[in-house]
Amino acid sequence: MNKSVKNTLVLVLICAVMATLIALTNAITAPIIKDKQEAATAGALAVVLPDGEGFEKLTLTDKYPKDVTAAYKAANGAGFVFEMNVTGKSSGLIILCGVNTEGKIVSTKVVSDQETDSYDVKVFPSVEGEGGKYNGMGLADYSEYIVSGATLTSRAYANAVKAALQAFVVANGGDVDLRTEEEILLDNLSAALPSANREFTKVFLVEKISGVDAVYAANNGTGYVAVVGEAFVATDASGNVTGDVEATLSSTVATAVQTIAGSTSTDVDLTDEATKTALGKLLSNMLISVKVTASGNYDVTIKGAGYGINGGDEYHPASGKYIIIRVAISAGGEILDCLTVEQYESENIGDACAKPEFYEQFIGKNDSNYGNISAINGATITTDGYKTAVARAFQAVAILKGGA
Repeated sequence: MNKSVKNTLVLVLICAVMATLIALTNAITAPIIKDKQEAATAGALAVVLPDGEGFEKLTLTDKYPKDVTAAYKAANGAGFVFEMNVTGKSSGLIILCGVNTEGKIVSTKVVSDQETDSYDVKVFPSVEGEGGKYNGMGLADYSEYIVSGATLTSRAYANAVKAALQAFVVANGGDVDLRTEEEILLDNLSAALPSANREFTKVFLVEKISGVDAVYAANNGTGYVAVVGEAFVATDASGNVTGDVEATLSSTVATAVQTIAGSTSTDVDLTDEATKTALGKLLSNMLISVKVTASGNYDVTIKGAGYGINGGDEYHPASGKYIIIRVAISAGGEILDCLTVEQYESENIGDACAKPEFYEQFIGKNDSNYGNISAINGATITTDGYKTAVARAFQAVAILKGGA
């Protein structure tokens, strides 16, 4: 027999024997591994629901939140345990939540994670165990617990807890609204004004209006939707209310939207030498644009030197870019609206300046109390830079109005 053929046959025989041995080994060890995994799972379930016994795995349906990957019911009626797979700083953050029969969190526990940043792992001790921040919380009083410097991990953990509380409702035969707040808002706006084709932009207010929480304009110009409490009231492009709306509410909305729709403004020439001299070099460099409405209000877009300019380290390098802020100031000196137009602050820390809950704090403030706002946790440089920009907007308006 040819030596090469002989060697090949020997190799094939060896491979066949090895494959058989591996298959035999798997057959022997697979049940053992499965038993150990089930024991480990049972142990973890007991940690988050200590009163539970004899856990039965439930079949998940599309009614459950997408983050829920497993559900267990205690045979003794103590409650449920839900497993969630969420993404924090990294994917694969797996969390167990025990929920009692009243729909309250008993305890939570991370069973697997890829969170390597020292900031992120600080989240776990504060939310787990007997003193866990979510213990005793139900869906009705659910609120996020955010650890400074670990926003992504904190929010992922919070989302897992909320998903578990929603899953409890589903496991008991109920239904939950799984839409995000943004989706709910868009659905309500679209129901009020279908002609907008689900495309809206929140109106930046440069005029003083009252009785209305917010106004959204249809991107295609077909009209507006005013939000008043839980009511969504549509108008046409001229601000005339459409549909059957209570008279007082209709009048309030019509007045507000017509004020917005009828507002006009002119640009201040910031390249004019006299204007530049009056403003001074610093303000001239920081101002991007200024408009004055016919009613005497000012619409100021200005640069803020936050962490991107004044910060930076090995963990959060400075971007070298300014925060771009838009501030509307009334003729009487009150902030009518405030918006972060653009920002490049540190990820998961200073970038919170782009959230409405931060910049909307300035609305209603004046040049003496604009600084009375809640700072961004762990982002002092960003907060201070933002407030300085607002102060400069007030200063610029005072100068342009002929003040000092």
